[in-house]
Amino acid sequence: MQSTTAALYEEDFFLWTQQQAQHLRQGALQRIDAMNLAEEIESMGKRDRRLISHQLATILLHLLEGQHLPDWQGKTWRCALHDARQELGWILTDSPSLCHQLTALVDATYPGARRRAADEMGLPLATFPAHCPFMLEQILDEEWPA
Repeated sequence: MQSTTAALYEEDFFLWTQQQAQHLRQGALQRIDAMNLAEEIESMGKRDRRLISHQLATILLHLLEGQHLPDWQGKTWRCALHDARQELGWILTDSPSLCHQLTALVDATYPGARRRAADEMGLPLATFPAHCPFMLEQILDEEWPA
């Protein structure tokens, strides 16, 4: 049964997920494809980290835009900033243990946001600080900048 289940993982992922869920609900642990199931569970956590990194990069980009080109702080800019913060909040609500990784994720995503800001605004990279100029509280604060 194990080899058939593993083959199904490669051939029809959706059907495999449904069978794995059914086996778990029935307590049929001997029928579980443990190796692939463990891999999928790990990838779900990695996905949340990637989504958080993406939202942080978006927020940082918008904050850099607002700081260096204040004329960009219009309705569209505020809405984009709000949307990214809201999405980040939803992910953190579902996975609150990732809150402890936010500072490290900001540090990891800032260089890319900095590069993108320079590219999008047509400014030299040196225009932007080498290290993130925003505190985590500012990055997350829906009311900042006012």
